[in-house]
Amino acid sequence: PESVTSIGERAFSNCSSLEAVSLPVGLTEISGYLFEQCVSLKSITIPDGVGIIGYKAFYNCSSLTSLTVPDSVAQIDGYAFSYCSALKSVTLSDRVTTIYDGAFEHCTSLTTITLPKKVKTINGSAFAGCVSLTSISVHPDNQNFTSLNGMVFNKDITNLAIFPSGKTYSADILPDTVIKIGEYAFSNNNFLTSVVLPDRITSIEKYAFSYCEKLTSITLPAGLKQINNSAFRYCKSLKSITIPDKVTDIGSGSFSYCSSLTEINISDSVKTIGDSAFSYCTSLSSVIIPDGVKSIGSSVFTSCSSLSLVTIPDSVTKIGSYSFSGTPLLKNQTTDVKYVGSWAITCSNASSIVIKDGTKHIADNAFTSRSKLESVTIPDGMLTIGTNAFSYCSSLATISIPDTVYKIGADAFYSTALLKNQTDSVKYADKWIIKCDTSASSVTIKNDTRGIADKALYSCKLITEITIPDSVISIGSN
Repeated sequence: PESVTSIGERAFSNCSSLEAVSLPVGLTEISGYLFEQCVSLKSITIPDGVGIIGYKAFYNCSSLTSLTVPDSVAQIDGYAFSYCSALKSVTLSDRVTTIYDGAFEHCTSLTTITLPKKVKTINGSAFAGCVSLTSISVHPDNQNFTSLNGMVFNKDITNLAIFPSGKTYSADILPDTVIKIGEYAFSNNNFLTSVVLPDRITSIEKYAFSYCEKLTSITLPAGLKQINNSAFRYCKSLKSITIPDKVTDIGSGSFSYCSSLTEINISDSVKTIGDSAFSYCTSLSSVIIPDGVKSIGSSVFTSCSSLSLVTIPDSVTKIGSYSFSGTPLLKNQTTDVKYVGSWAITCSNASSIVIKDGTKHIADNAFTSRSKLESVTIPDGMLTIGTNAFSYCSSLATISIPDTVYKIGADAFYSTALLKNQTDSVKYADKWIIKCDTSASSVTIKNDTRGIADKALYSCKLITEITIPDSVISIGSN
């Protein structure tokens, strides 16, 4: 009835036989998931007065062919019309200011769209996978975006915001002013097979080329400085990648699930490889990490099921949790402790382990949750013990740490008998402070203490006085 002003989320979700709906004129919002999966819905009139079209409101309404958004609508939430595969035309009101991620994603029949003059925010994935969309127009009075040759840019044409999923790429297609490939700009474009980016490009933003499943090669520009998170995630046909000389950080998940990737050339300029950067690259068999890399994040090479050879330089001082899990590199080792170069990465649930001579580092979470572990022999020459390295080793009651160790990560011995059996407010692992009771107001450190682990005193808010002896050679982060 016309008296209705609000309809709750999912009220008509999955009504698969619903073909038409008459909405009351007093309605102010199309709630999230309202008509989700109404696969027979062919037409809808959105009343003038609705201000927001909610999250996944018309998700997978695969029979919907046309849509007019009334002048009252200012916001279209994420995935509102995603997978409306029959939708051919959309008219957006001039009042729309915000179009969120995936709003019209995979509307495979959509051929034309004009961004209104008041749009201030549009997620680059809003039209991802719209394979029939070769050009996007922008109202000439829009103060934030402009359209050139069917592509969407910021107003000064330095950032490519959207490259339509149905458009063909060529090496000279981007204007000379562009220096950034924006978030999701090429995402889900399955016409891309080969890309050469101009050398003036300095940044590739997150998810910029994600899910470009037919992309086999890309030449990254010489001027590139940033590869942001998940930039090439799920580029399943990509075979090789060369990281240019100005890049210092490879973002988290940048090349994850690139299942055809067989060759990675990482430049000497790279300092950090982010979490999961190359996870699930199942064709990758070998990697050389160049001298200069300092940090390898968590799960970087997880489930690289062909990876059997990795070279790690001495410059690396951190390897995150599970970075090589699910690789032949570890599976093919028969010893209790598994190694990559001079790093101890993981171990079996044995009661006693001996870390071999020459090992310099223990990775984050390397021995965590080994409930049977009672004894560990750490060789002279060990330099670092990673975050959570022995956490939840509930039977571990004693340990000897060589004087060569200069860093112990946070919670390295969390929930071990080693700490639980100590009654003093300051808890030690050999000559290292690992933890302090939060109730402590003053701390006196033993005279032979060598170091303070990362976050050892982090939660001790009541401390007003602390005395650090001359024997201490290392104080950890935080």
